Amino acid sequence: MTTEAEMMEAIGRLPQAQHIYQDDAVAWVREILKQKSGLSPKRHIERLAGISGSEIGAAVGTRSGMSTFDFFGASDKTIVQTKLLRVPPSVPNAAMSRGRVMESVARQMFHETYSPEPDAEAMTAITSFKGTDEMPWLIGTPDEIVKMGGRRILIDYKVPGDASLMTEVSFGYKAQLHQYGLVAAQCGFPIDDYYLCVLDYKNWKVNMLRASKSPELERIIIETGNDLWFNYVLAGRIPERDFTVTEKASIDPETEELARNISCLTAGNKRLAEAIKNRKKMLGEQLGPENGGKRIDTPIHNVTIATEFDEERVAEWAETAGLPEEAWKKDGDGFDMEKVMALATKAGIDLSTAKKQVLDPDRVMTLLTERGMDPSAFKSVTVRFNEKKKNADYREDVVWQTVSKVIVSTPEEEPPAPEVDRPSFLKR
Repeated sequence: MTTEAEMMEAIGRLPQAQHIYQDDAVAWVREILKQKSGLSPKRHIERLAGISGSEIGAAVGTRSGMSTFDFFGASDKTIVQTKLLRVPPSVPNAAMSRGRVMESVARQMFHETYSPEPDAEAMTAITSFKGTDEMPWLIGTPDEIVKMGGRRILIDYKVPGDASLMTEVSFGYKAQLHQYGLVAAQCGFPIDDYYLCVLDYKNWKVNMLRASKSPELERIIIETGNDLWFNYVLAGRIPERDFTVTEKASIDPETEELARNISCLTAGNKRLAEAIKNRKKMLGEQLGPENGGKRIDTPIHNVTIATEFDEERVAEWAETAGLPEEAWKKDGDGFDMEKVMALATKAGIDLSTAKKQVLDPDRVMTLLTERGMDPSAFKSVTVRFNEKKKNADYREDVVWQTVSKVIVSTPEEEPPAPEVDRPSFLKR
């Protein structure tokens, strides 16, 4: 399927074909044929026939009130528009290209580190899966399924630009893994554990991030997928509104002003932290190693000047000098969990029995509901400030005016206590 005519014919066989406009289809096909995304034209068409694992997170997340910013601008609305070809196909970016090219490196490093057993039978079944009568939209192929320590583990490889910023499984990726798990279950291969395998260029290793299984998330994925597919895609309807705007809280002006102040302080703090970091680096370069162990006096701080070895530079030198890590490294505090996992797996030890226990919101909700308890009585409030993209309402000067005002302001003096009749020995 490499010609425009062949692709147009394939689009005509899609279940939503009657709702796709001819001009939209032609424009979409021509754009796909121009792209070098790593996906074949056939694969692009197949993705139109359902909702993929990489899409379901945005659909579920934005419907629950999360911002489209968390999903690179995607929402349940844009997903429906994509299936009906109302929007042009996304253009491959650097992150997508990097992941496509470097995935094999992450896979190789994972296998060298942990020696897993590939589950070829499961992958073959999943690769040919085309949905069910009840869930025809359910599609998605994980990067790999392996067996380790008697457990079937679903792996998805990620190659971020900076692995140090990826320390937990985001909601989008968690939903993606769970959708792959639903596909695997439909094929008769239930999954025991979900993991992201993150390639860390700087330290040349892979970091394993586990996503805990959530039956509640599986339920919501199925509910959301069915609604979008049957009530929108197959009906040729675009959601009238994005589900990204949650109901605005009813608060008094004083509380709203407090929120605005914190918003400005948070934005200012982020910018100040970046400025401090950059200027500290500049100061260190200007001082040089020769000033190590000395100090600088400022009106506010005693500034100590310390020198330490740059591990990255030492590693580069040691490699050129033919020195192993053991020659210039020592045992540090704590344990290398990747090595611990590898040793335990080879020894047949199931580390899942030693995991730290954390609160499971799904179980707590079920337990409280079954006992007739009010779940809200057990909840605390967490307020998160997610910075928006700059828009017409954004004023940098207001940020700094607010920061300055809060920093330099002092609490108003309390009024003197009223005079009362006291015993003579207590009178001033």
